[in-house]
Amino acid sequence: MLVDDRGWLYLGPILAIQLCFFAAAFRARTIRFQQLVLCGSGFYWSLLVYYVQYFPAGTKTLFCDVTASSCSYCLHHRISFLPEFFGLASGRGNPMNRSIGDTSIAYYTAHLLYPLLQKLPFVGFYVTHLGCLLSCATGIGSFALLFRTYQDVKDPCLINFIMYIINWGLARAMCLHFYTLYYDKRLVKKRE
Repeated sequence: MLVDDRGWLYLGPILAIQLCFFAAAFRARTIRFQQLVLCGSGFYWSLLVYYVQYFPAGTKTLFCDVTASSCSYCLHHRISFLPEFFGLASGRGNPMNRSIGDTSIAYYTAHLLYPLLQKLPFVGFYVTHLGCLLSCATGIGSFALLFRTYQDVKDPCLINFIMYIINWGLARAMCLHFYTLYYDKRLVKKRE
């Protein structure tokens, strides 16, 4: 495991900026702005997961390999490839074995396209219902991933923790969208 004692010099400012993004997202006046800010942060950390996973392990010391945590070790572990971890796909060469970076990019893209998905005929109304369920399941799944990573790898993976906060923020946003959809429907009935 590569550990860089000076990694906090690089990671510290990034975490400070991330905390500012979290503060902006959770204090936002609109649900959509919260969704956009959290998706932007999620894309950044997902691309960082790609950077870590698609370079050979041990060939570099990353800025996130600091004394408290080593992201390259936990992101190269098989728990970061969920189909392989659950026995659904074998080996890293299998096209079904996608990393958490792949699934996270798809998840954040769906959140960005949420207003367009609502406009789809026939299924547009149920996008909010499905999005709320999927977001809550992703929040629970990210907590389980964080717990299992700490249990199996014995290393608090900072990236998994940050993505856990992002996913719960997006679950909150989708639940608020669902509540707004229900509340607006109730108002329309009262006006009639």
